[in-house]
Amino acid sequence: MFDFSSVKEPYQAVMDGRWEDLEEIFGNDEGFSISYPIMTVAEDNAFHIAVHSKSEQPLKQLLERLNHDQMRKEAVHTFNAYENTVIQEAAINHNIAAVKLLVGEGHVTDEQLLERNKSGQTPLFKAAAFGSTKVVKYLASRPNQMITTSDKQQLHNNHRTRKDTTSILHAAVQGEHFGIPTGNDENDDADNIDDNSEDDQDDSDNQNPPPQWKNHDQLKEIPIKEDNKPVETPLLAATKTGVIKIVKEILKMHPQAVEHVSHKRQNILHVAASYRRREVFDLVKQMQMQTSRLILGIDEDGYTVLHHVADNKNYTGGTSPGPAYQLQKELEWFKSVEEIMPSYFTQHHDKNNKTAKELFKEKHAIQLKEAQQWIKETSQSCSGVAVLVSTVVFAAAFTVPGGTNDDNGLPILIHSPYFMFFTVTDVVSLSCSLTAVVIFLSILTSPFQLHNFRITLPRRLTLGFALLFMSVATTMLAFTSTVILIIRSDQHRQWTLTLICCAAFVPVSVLALTHFPLFVSFIKAWNYPCSSLLRILTFLGKLVFQRGLQSFSQISSQLSLSR
Repeated sequence: MFDFSSVKEPYQAVMDGRWEDLEEIFGNDEGFSISYPIMTVAEDNAFHIAVHSKSEQPLKQLLERLNHDQMRKEAVHTFNAYENTVIQEAAINHNIAAVKLLVGEGHVTDEQLLERNKSGQTPLFKAAAFGSTKVVKYLASRPNQMITTSDKQQLHNNHRTRKDTTSILHAAVQGEHFGIPTGNDENDDADNIDDNSEDDQDDSDNQNPPPQWKNHDQLKEIPIKEDNKPVETPLLAATKTGVIKIVKEILKMHPQAVEHVSHKRQNILHVAASYRRREVFDLVKQMQMQTSRLILGIDEDGYTVLHHVADNKNYTGGTSPGPAYQLQKELEWFKSVEEIMPSYFTQHHDKNNKTAKELFKEKHAIQLKEAQQWIKETSQSCSGVAVLVSTVVFAAAFTVPGGTNDDNGLPILIHSPYFMFFTVTDVVSLSCSLTAVVIFLSILTSPFQLHNFRITLPRRLTLGFALLFMSVATTMLAFTSTVILIIRSDQHRQWTLTLICCAAFVPVSVLALTHFPLFVSFIKAWNYPCSSLLRILTFLGKLVFQRGLQSFSQISSQLSLSR
């Protein structure tokens, strides 16, 4: 096996995006790229890696290091484990500048553009399959790439099909790159293709499934074995257990290990997705070059990385309180992985002919029922409490502390600051409780579909609970201010007043302590774009509590002085 430690330095430079450092590294050895042709587990040489920079400069610098055309030809036309030459890697990565450099300066001739790899794909076919529109147009415009038949022009036969008879049109349609065959799409970003929205998920079951996309770009290497028995690499073992420190240390010492696969053909992204190791997944995702390849991996069950997210066989339940928030995390996890996958790859079918979305629905059916039942019961209980609070504070609004003046009907204690505090807290409590009732009723009348648990229902429950907490807190503050208004002039009841004020905060304190972990999860579940209202409520809550504590301390100090 090749000793990758000898090429650790240039590989690390590539991982960090320090392309300018390659000039200095290769400058110490003019024949570096030839002496050490393999730099990765995927059998890439330096030229394969250079085109991942999305520019021509790193590739140009490397080509200038070689003084002989034969050396350049050997380096540029070497196949990696994905059966790709340098120009094919450039086409896959939408690096039009590198493609023009290779073709324009004669490193790849027009005749060589017609050459196929082992699976029968030319660079133009690769570009079409991966949605590189600009690369397709440029290569098609080169001499000898088009032929004339029956007074019309069409692509050369070498570009039109691959060995499994899949046509270039079929490959582009499977990739949802609908502008590729006609050449009318100026968008060169394959990841900008819109997928089916979540609102349309329920209709997908009634449609005929698309034909399976066969992945010809995964590693052909067999994983490490000893005595014909599969051996799990330390990196994959650390990923399963979620020990992020060990994962970081391994990648620091042996960065090429990120591309190893297990005996089940699972790479590190498969394992991280299956065991819900978000930290490991995010760490690898920062390695853009490796991620662009690893995300295309398919294991022996036909699972993509997204299928492993959909399958919850290794899911332990998480730390979120309640099935609804656990299901929300699963949906968010699925969405975040789906966003980094090529659009065509989300439609891949596993060995059981299921897409990742179909598998997700099947595997989370029981969790969905539990989440539906839990959120219904929670909403019913909270709405009952909210109705009770609103009833109490509504009645309190017409029972003025201290009574009213018989002459003009005005409250006798209207000029007291505590009377204004009572009025404000009573109104806030009534408004919050009634709004909470409306929100909980909207939850109970929701359709409770799977996609509703990602954003809509968790946000409503979070907001409803926040309003309910505010209503209970302000109700007790209103009660405290009423007690202060009634008996504050009686010097013989100072201890009674102190105890009553303290007792008024007991329900609020118990509610806060018992539900604080749940409320923290509520806040985390609330996505940032719509969290401003929750922040406002939190601010108002702090303000009201501070005002209440100030009033309580003032009364306590007055009683102490009068004593």
